[in-house]
Amino acid sequence: MKNRWGRLLVVFSLLLMIVAVGVQAQGSPLLAFVNSSGQLVVSSADGGFRWIVTNPGETLVNGYHWSGSRLFFAVRDGGEISLRVGDANSQRVTEIGRGAGSTVSFGGFTQNSLIAAIDDRINIYPLNGSGGFETGVSGELVETSTDGDAIFLRGSDGNYALLSPDGANRTPLGFGNDPNSPFLSLWSDTGSLVAYADFGNGSGLAVTDANTGETVTLNSDGSIPLIPLAWAGTNLIYRGTGGVIRIADMSCLNCGLNPLENGVDLLPGSATDIQIDDAQAYFIIEDNSGNENVAAVDLACVARNDCLSSMELIQTLASGTTVLALSPDGSYVITSHSTDNSLNVVSLRDGGSVQLSENSDLSDARWSTP
Repeated sequence: MKNRWGRLLVVFSLLLMIVAVGVQAQGSPLLAFVNSSGQLVVSSADGGFRWIVTNPGETLVNGYHWSGSRLFFAVRDGGEISLRVGDANSQRVTEIGRGAGSTVSFGGFTQNSLIAAIDDRINIYPLNGSGGFETGVSGELVETSTDGDAIFLRGSDGNYALLSPDGANRTPLGFGNDPNSPFLSLWSDTGSLVAYADFGNGSGLAVTDANTGETVTLNSDGSIPLIPLAWAGTNLIYRGTGGVIRIADMSCLNCGLNPLENGVDLLPGSATDIQIDDAQAYFIIEDNSGNENVAAVDLACVARNDCLSSMELIQTLASGTTVLALSPDGSYVITSHSTDNSLNVVSLRDGGSVQLSENSDLSDARWSTP
């Protein structure tokens, strides 16, 4: 009997170890990419967790969209576009809607629904798969607010607007320099502030509080586009009129001076792929030899106004290495080398490297959102 109980304890301990390994793998940063067979794949940064999301022969339509551990993507199926949600935790894919069309734009998730536009027709799809409905609004979708209470879009008239999660209420914002220009938008972590910019004939940057409707703008006639890059709480990191990357407190938009005109210099204009945690800003910057480096600056430098002289180098990557994306926590980078199209993840903690794929579509490699 003792031996039997001993064997049961060993088996139970092994099962606990297996579960712990699985949880640990799925708890590390996740990234998605398209492999050489055209399949969408999700992997942990250390390669310990791997999930092939789409089947062989399925063709993605306009990429995919991360929201936490969920992926929204679309594939062509039977002459229609099939809209699907994949959950990396359960490794399950659910079709939530379908329709005729050629393009899809992803609007992100509200509490119980997913927002998508097929050929610029904005639809709302309940996550329970009960079928979608059209809002009657046409335009290009971008990310919903982080609390799911508002949808930001650029309408077919070229102007920006906010849409309620049920599609019933549309609030025009009336900001748009060039209706045919590329544009970007970025919701704050708090959910009510959205920064957006277009850069066609000139360049314009604006921030709107979705709760109050207050808006501040910054315009430039120069060749350097004004771009929202990241949020740190209610502080917006953006490329300003002089090309330098700045940070401004947007907690009160109409409390005196325009905060976008009075930001603090944070990083050189050549810094890219900026990621923020509670204390640091991580970024990629090229040195004089053309090598890409991972660097950081302590956000306490903002109060001292000495950020440009406070940057610290974290790691210099090997010559010929291209950085594709820095993880949101600043711990890993997705890289490729000029000699091949392999997809690699480099740990900035210990310098270790894991190859995840050969001959991948490198443009589609992306980290999950927090």
